[in-house]
Amino acid sequence: MIEEESSYAQNEWGRVGRRSQPSAKEKDIIDRAIAAASIESGVPPSAIVGRKRLERYIAPRFIVYKLCMDSKAIKLSHLGNFLGRDHGAVWHGIKAMTDWLESNDRSRDKFRELYERTEKRYKEYESDPERMVQELSVYDGRQGDDLPPEA
Repeated sequence: MIEEESSYAQNEWGRVGRRSQPSAKEKDIIDRAIAAASIESGVPPSAIVGRKRLERYIAPRFIVYKLCMDSKAIKLSHLGNFLGRDHGAVWHGIKAMTDWLESNDRSRDKFRELYERTEKRYKEYESDPERMVQELSVYDGRQGDDLPPEA
């Protein structure tokens, strides 16, 4: 797991306002999902958890939603709070992305490929959290720069 002070879940925590603190397991799940989506998509972690709605940020953000929801360990409202949103915004994002993918075959294929790569990396991070820390140490999206070309 990423150290507390550099946890994406921890840094985004409380923007919407939740009374109880997230568990270590919840933080670990969201951090792994964000790291995997960032590395595979080339989108900085700060953009995934950010507010911008640029098209290139939407698929990685949706993948984070999907990986976290598939884990069955995070409620929709908790996920929203982790990302500085309310549960309705997360639900709407999931529904809008699902509708868009159903209507666009080319995008669906590209998304499916990105999702499969991200899911594989997410599972690898579960068994080897140190790898996640090493891969993200090359690049920390919260600094604002794009990923290096070799990523």
